[in-house]
Amino acid sequence: MLALTISIGAEAQKRGKTRKHLQKATVSSKVTMPSKKNINKSNTMRLCDATYPQPSWFLELPRDFKFPANFQQPAAYTLVSTIDTVFNSYLKSIPYDSSQVKLLLPLFIDNTIHCKEFIVSRSMTMDSALQAKYPSLMSFKAFTTTNSLNAARIECDETSIKMMITYDKKVYYINSIKHNKMNYYVCYAKDDINFVKDKFER
Repeated sequence: MLALTISIGAEAQKRGKTRKHLQKATVSSKVTMPSKKNINKSNTMRLCDATYPQPSWFLELPRDFKFPANFQQPAAYTLVSTIDTVFNSYLKSIPYDSSQVKLLLPLFIDNTIHCKEFIVSRSMTMDSALQAKYPSLMSFKAFTTTNSLNAARIECDETSIKMMITYDKKVYYINSIKHNKMNYYVCYAKDDINFVKDKFER
């Protein structure tokens, strides 16, 4: 009995020393949490996964998000993001006219994001001299391979990207919005209840 008590006491002392050692180690080590800027997009939910260099799309749920005053807010929408450098570089690499370049777009169909693939090409909207002066002004057209009536138009300028997509005879929008120095893309449908006109307005 005495031997058992001594053994237990010795074990307790060992545990006590170990605990104190761990406490000292914990106090002396400085823990640095990653900032939001450094969080890798691969750790967030991918909605439309694409093979590089084509951009993927990610679900975004920012707490403090507010629509700009000049943006008419849809009643139902989803916010997504992409890696801006990848997206911009990919858009600039798309050739004019004949193209087999693919682009995945997140369409807000029936209150759910559906990733639809298009064949996209760049549209000539100005002469080469003017284009060189304003490289950020770009236009694109896109179609699905199975149905040419499923079409998209993409317009880019220095501050925003706007997309209008016709799919299965319905119209959808994907528009960029700047918030807290980050680009978000709001995905919504044209027949959103905030935009449906009364009969006398049609």
